[in-house]
Amino acid sequence: MSDDPLVVFFFVASWGLLGIGGFFLFYVGKNAAFKRRYFPWFAGLTGLLFVGIAASAGVPVVMLGILLLFAALITYLSIRGTQFCSACGKTVSQEIPFPEQSSARAVARRFATRGRACTSLEPAERPNKALHPPAFGRG
Repeated sequence: MSDDPLVVFFFVASWGLLGIGGFFLFYVGKNAAFKRRYFPWFAGLTGLLFVGIAASAGVPVVMLGILLLFAALITYLSIRGTQFCSACGKTVSQEIPFPEQSSARAVARRFATRGRACTSLEPAERPNKALHPPAFGRG
């Protein structure tokens, strides 16, 4: 464990606040364009904070490297498997985003829209520049 419990508390509190904020922004919110643009950044930040929690808790460097690889894989699969409906703004995410899961995708669409089929699902945008977040105010 880290010598300073305040550091661990900071990472855990940040991760919790990010989770609560993400729920309201990406699952309750209806703005599909916003979701498509910022979801990859949200997923990446969540993964980095998770690795930060492990690092602050004193995980050995080798295990931290393995954890970083798994966090990157899970983040990639989360971004790849999440789509947003342009018509109603619903977020539909697959647990395992493989192409042969088309029947599961249809069930997820119906479940997420409570019986109404979403016909205009689009994936999240890939960031153009990995190190520079999009600027606010530019459309």
